[in-house]
Amino acid sequence: MKGRPGSIRIASLHMLAALTITTLAAAQDKETPAEHFRATREKLTEEAQVQLKSEDLATVAWGAHTAAEFRLRICIPELRAQLRTKGPANKFVALALLDALIQTDASLPDEELQPFLQGTTTNSVLALILPRAKPNLPLLLEAYRKCHRGGVSYLRCGQALADAKAPGFALELLREPLWVVLTVWDPGEAANAPVAGLGYTTGCVKLRPPEGFPPCMQYGHGAGSRFQSEWLVDADSDMQSTAQTTARTTWMKQLLDKQAEPLQFDLMPIHNVDWAGLDALRAREQAERTRILAMHQALVLECVKAKLVTAEEVRGLVPQLRVFWIDARTGDHELITDIFGH
Repeated sequence: MKGRPGSIRIASLHMLAALTITTLAAAQDKETPAEHFRATREKLTEEAQVQLKSEDLATVAWGAHTAAEFRLRICIPELRAQLRTKGPANKFVALALLDALIQTDASLPDEELQPFLQGTTTNSVLALILPRAKPNLPLLLEAYRKCHRGGVSYLRCGQALADAKAPGFALELLREPLWVVLTVWDPGEAANAPVAGLGYTTGCVKLRPPEGFPPCMQYGHGAGSRFQSEWLVDADSDMQSTAQTTARTTWMKQLLDKQAEPLQFDLMPIHNVDWAGLDALRAREQAERTRILAMHQALVLECVKAKLVTAEEVRGLVPQLRVFWIDARTGDHELITDIFGH
């Protein structure tokens, strides 16, 4: 067959392309869905491992995000290595790495997680250690100390420590400042007025990742509460809800396990007070201080008796009292509210 050389070459290329497509189609026909899945996963794993070894922060974060999204457990060594190297200073990289470690169900020693126990990474660390609370009790106790009162993390840490009857937790509760709330009402109204704590505040912390970074993944109440957000979870404080105002008393009763059942104690006393003048309010406050210190001393003795603390640990222990005044009166008057405590 005669023809121009260019035409022959083009025809040959078309035949080669057709043959290649036919061969690929045949190969795909022979590849089972399971084989295709394995090949895809292997490819993703290879790419993620390469990214995790990069010196570029955004590339490392994307490698971690890939490992998290596809739960690539084989990447755990690289994830841990980068977490140790990058540290808490690079918070968006740290959040991505911790997210991947949570999603791959990794188990890390305390010393690798300790630097991330405060700030934006707190909840991610809790999502890692709370499912394995008993082996992580010292780290959990340290996290509890760093949580702000009124936050979700505070409640989660405290409850886990109480459930595990963690050594040192009773001493921590005894050492914490006692918050006393005195709410002042118009004369004759205190007895029937609702009992409330310190109110609810919200602090918004923006967490917008830098350009080129993967989305910011966070955790609320556990590993199953993963969500994407540009606002920091748990940046609020609620010392008005019953769960918060009764938490420490509930935990202490749980630790004592009914051994101090006749003993009445409250680790966040809240009282309604009828207004009878500033001098009368100060006198009531002093009476409450005296009563609460006596209550606390009785509780300390019960904890020693229950072997939750040693006599040496609590020798000379006197709690710091912070008294808050909340003015709930109506009408025109000078406010006496002290929301910061004294």
